[in-house]
Amino acid sequence: MSETTVRSARRPAKPGGRRTANRFANLAGGDTAPESDLSPAVDHDPDASDGLIAGMSAVAVDEAHHVVEIAVSEIAPHPFNDSARSQPQPDDPKWEELLNGVRANGVRLPVLVVPRDVFAAARPGAASDISPQARYVLIYGHRRRAAAIEAGRDTMPAVIDDAIMADDGDLDAMAAENLGRQDLSDLAEADLFARYSEIGLSQRAIAERLGVDQATVSRRLALLLLAPEVRQAVADGELPSAEAAALSGKLPYGPQRRWQKSKDPDQDTDRRRAEQIEAQRLILQHNWSASRAAERIVIERDARAEAAALGITLVENPRAELGDHYTDHRISRDDYNSDTDVVGAINPSTGYLDLYTRATAASPPSGDAPRHDVDDAPGTAGSGRGSSTGAQSPATDDGQAPRADAGDDEAAFLAEQKRSDGAAAAAAQGQRRQACSALVALQPTNAELLKVLVQQYLSGVAARSGTSAVTALLRDWDASAEGAGEKARNAKAWHRAIAAAELHTAELKDKAWDDNAVAHLDLLIDRVGYQPTAWERDRLDTARA
Repeated sequence: MSETTVRSARRPAKPGGRRTANRFANLAGGDTAPESDLSPAVDHDPDASDGLIAGMSAVAVDEAHHVVEIAVSEIAPHPFNDSARSQPQPDDPKWEELLNGVRANGVRLPVLVVPRDVFAAARPGAASDISPQARYVLIYGHRRRAAAIEAGRDTMPAVIDDAIMADDGDLDAMAAENLGRQDLSDLAEADLFARYSEIGLSQRAIAERLGVDQATVSRRLALLLLAPEVRQAVADGELPSAEAAALSGKLPYGPQRRWQKSKDPDQDTDRRRAEQIEAQRLILQHNWSASRAAERIVIERDARAEAAALGITLVENPRAELGDHYTDHRISRDDYNSDTDVVGAINPSTGYLDLYTRATAASPPSGDAPRHDVDDAPGTAGSGRGSSTGAQSPATDDGQAPRADAGDDEAAFLAEQKRSDGAAAAAAQGQRRQACSALVALQPTNAELLKVLVQQYLSGVAARSGTSAVTALLRDWDASAEGAGEKARNAKAWHRAIAAAELHTAELKDKAWDDNAVAHLDLLIDRVGYQPTAWERDRLDTARA
């Protein structure tokens, strides 16, 4: 007989030493070893003094039980066991190994069963799940049964034990069989732990009874508060179970469970199901953490409630509703009143409610020289700037104000305008950098990040990312990313890209804005709901003209 290494099972460890669940624990897990490797000693050695089969026979004899041959068609799987373990698993090499062994030699390791009427008396609620043709219910050996059916075997060896049902011993037996398996899914463990909860055990009691960590019990049970679509993503390996557990903790879905530490009155609603599915999309498509995705969902929920309370109609796309310059229509909460024709939109990045008025004040043309009418021309009575008395200044032969006086006044006007623009640029910069501190935390997808980095590289803005000025900005924004993995590297690249774009935009305070500055403002507007100042709107309009 060749040696086979089998992962040791975590057997139920119960105070008081009740052995009902464990006395046939050696029968559990036997299907992980190839059936072809099991000793056929029983067939050729009446004493059955060696081999796994001999060991099982010895256990049965010691307990006054016998290994008997039972028709496979008369054995029903336990309703509580993971249904996947009762089905063929053609993609699993261990399954193929087991199946080949059963085809060659039959099932060599006995399974454990209980008569149907005994099972029904102990678990009347599950009796209806048993096939009418079944005389026995399987406690463990589900893969062996599935292999026997697939191989066309009519019978298989079994130990019949009525007492296994006492004190929920069937649960303990399945735990002994399943918890030590490397291929047991987290969702299957969750279902197993839930069975113990249903018989009244706390999470701590479950952990103690099964000899597992309580934190593991808690994380697994949390998976039972997932919408079917999210649970399927976990089963398919698309969504890590740790993230899924964190998501269900923030946005639980489904009936309230006795083991929940905090129950949510809205958790068993279609809206919560939709919220979980949307949070899953944010996690998978934007590489967000479960906590961040859940927070985004809660913010949007509150924003929609706010819009309903204010009686504001929500639109899906404010650009389509108000035109390309829709940001000019954005107003703050302080500017809102019920008499204003206002629509709202959920910011796609932050989830907050953005307000837009359908009518917006016209801004003066940007970049044009000041227009001077006759009454407002420098040196006229209307302007009041040429003379303290308001009298008309002496005219030259061509009827115009003296050029020296006009030049001085124009220079003073331009100097004042420059000072005003400088103050407006400084105020805008301060407001913009507050928004940047929020933007750096909203890491984009890899595709979106690549687009930003390529644009900055081609335009030369990326050259600023390694400067001390960028480092100082990131320190002010408390932007950091720990670790050396891909996610941390991408976060650092994103932080430096935002800081470089902000420095570039700030240096254009007295110049026309280019595509990089416009792209920087668009990111702030779209991702954190930034509201440009009037000075910034003028430059955006000029750059887009």
